[in-house]
Amino acid sequence: MSSLDVEIQKTDRAIKLTLTGSINEDSDMPTVNFSAYTEIQFELKGVRSINSYGIRTWLKWISTIPTDAKLVFLNCPKVFIDQANMITGFIPKGGVVHSFDVPYFCEACDEVTTRSYILDELIVETLPCIKCQEAAELDISPKFYLKFKTGT
Repeated sequence: MSSLDVEIQKTDRAIKLTLTGSINEDSDMPTVNFSAYTEIQFELKGVRSINSYGIRTWLKWISTIPTDAKLVFLNCPKVFIDQANMITGFIPKGGVVHSFDVPYFCEACDEVTTRSYILDELIVETLPCIKCQEAAELDISPKFYLKFKTGT
């Protein structure tokens, strides 16, 4: 049984893949003729974890996409952004991270609050904790996300 569910929605020239679960040794990536589409969207909000075997699986699968396709990554969780920052080619050249999650940590109650951002939106340094309403601070350097916000 696959640890990853992939829902596919198609239009004439675009395809959207919604991934839910974990990308790991049990993940079955769908066989898709990506060359039939000019735009490929990845909805990633439901990705919970990615391990080293999952990285290899992802890289092999993503390499089947034609280089001239427009790739858009939506609602990228921190686990996805972490890998994209460490692994060359995790997001192929020309791929655009449209939206992503940023964690905030509250020292008052040890709660992590997550806020979603879209490309070019200013990342704030603090926001109210979802549990106690005290100031939760950015739990990662804003520079960590800089390459996605500038499209490089």
